[in-house]
Amino acid sequence: MDAFLPGGHIWWKGLLLAGVLLAFSACVKSEKEQKLDLAGALVSSNLFSDEQIRKDFVNLTVTPFQREELAFSMLVPNGWRDNPLQVPAEIIKNATAACVPLSEQLAPEDQPGHARIEVRYTKLDLVVRLPDWVEQFISSAGYTLLRHRHAVFNGRVVEDNLVRVVKGGKSYIARMTFSKHGERIFLVSASAEEGYFNRYARIFGAAVVSFTPRQGSASEFAEPMKVYVNPGPPALEFRYPASWKVKEPDELPPGKTGVDLFLSSAGKVVGYLHVKAIAKSSKEFPQLIKAKVLDDFKSAGVKPVVKSRTLELAGSATDRVDVWDIVSGGVHGELAVTVLGGNSGYVALGMMMPIRKQNPWAWMTAWRVFEIVYHDCRKLLDR
Repeated sequence: MDAFLPGGHIWWKGLLLAGVLLAFSACVKSEKEQKLDLAGALVSSNLFSDEQIRKDFVNLTVTPFQREELAFSMLVPNGWRDNPLQVPAEIIKNATAACVPLSEQLAPEDQPGHARIEVRYTKLDLVVRLPDWVEQFISSAGYTLLRHRHAVFNGRVVEDNLVRVVKGGKSYIARMTFSKHGERIFLVSASAEEGYFNRYARIFGAAVVSFTPRQGSASEFAEPMKVYVNPGPPALEFRYPASWKVKEPDELPPGKTGVDLFLSSAGKVVGYLHVKAIAKSSKEFPQLIKAKVLDDFKSAGVKPVVKSRTLELAGSATDRVDVWDIVSGGVHGELAVTVLGGNSGYVALGMMMPIRKQNPWAWMTAWRVFEIVYHDCRKLLDR
């Protein structure tokens, strides 16, 4: 097992357009400013009556760059102005390294607060969890997070955020709603000067709730996937990204099967997953198996320093993940270990990855792969 080091996706892609996501400018001040209503800023229900929507809104439909996979619709008020976008071809082509502008709708010039609704998208080339990606995006861009929630709008699972941005000595508030569709992440950003945000909160709510990509995704994953199968016994079967390589052991004792998967970048290992299935036996139990997984990593030169936290896995009332701070080859990282039990036996998982601040992309994709393999192995054991 090679020492893992930062490489490849060490930089945070969202930073390429950080600071220009919200194109603020001066505005007309014809009304009294109000204190931001945090409780009502992320309003998403009881917005407008059907009659108000028919009378005061238009269902905007856009096909950016004549590409159907980017087409969408959303509600915007009558009288709002479309700001034609001139997007360089290089940015459109390199969507994995940018948040590509797709649409910008501006409030009428005689309305205060410089309100606008923007739609952007980025393309993933690694599997990641949307909440991790959004958290990294907001942190790297330097925005101040005021509110955050998970939600479902018209069948879309979203990360709904309220952020503050200070630019040119002025404070702006933006509602930033993200949804993931296979390899695409769409962002609807609705913003205004802080003192006028309350005025537009329901309009912004209508936009983010109604936003609908025209085209679905052939796969939930951002990468091509493979399936690892070992009939055993004990059996192993799970999905994993094609970018990860498989390394099978030369030999294992009876009653055990296993495999290692690893992700390399710039010649260095940036993610390493150890998977082992163990037949049910009176000599095997979860704590002992977990200790043996740690011993496997220790024998490969990994030094666990301290157990930093224990996590609950989504969808499980019993499975827990122990996360260790480790050192491998002089580099600090994390090691996540869990043991799943079922009627036929156990499956142990150990994932080694860099720490988040060192290589956020490697950290994010490692946790997503861990999650995918965990859920597939849990289903296997529950059969």
